[in-house]
Amino acid sequence: AVAPCGSARSLPGCCLRRTPMTMVSSPDQRWIDIGTGNYIFIPTAGETLVAPGGEPVAFDAAQDLLRVSFYPEQGLSSINYQYRVRRVAHLSESGALVKTEAWDD
Repeated sequence: AVAPCGSARSLPGCCLRRTPMTMVSSPDQRWIDIGTGNYIFIPTAGETLVAPGGEPVAFDAAQDLLRVSFYPEQGLSSINYQYRVRRVAHLSESGALVKTEAWDD
């Protein structure tokens, strides 16, 4: 289950309470465990993302991640929450704002 907003295990809760949030990477560096059945998946350019209706989802493997919640003991068939995380902007080494193509989406 997803930790409620403001709890010590949720990202907002960690920021508000200044508690550390432990993240663990898989051996292949494709999954990041952010606790309590919540993960970040790092897709590669050769993969295809598919929406629930079966249509392909365009993504940029250099900029996009997937946030996924499931019960590890039940495997990926138990996915109960997911969304694409997109990098829309970042700071250059000189501190200037650099907008990605996702900025306009």
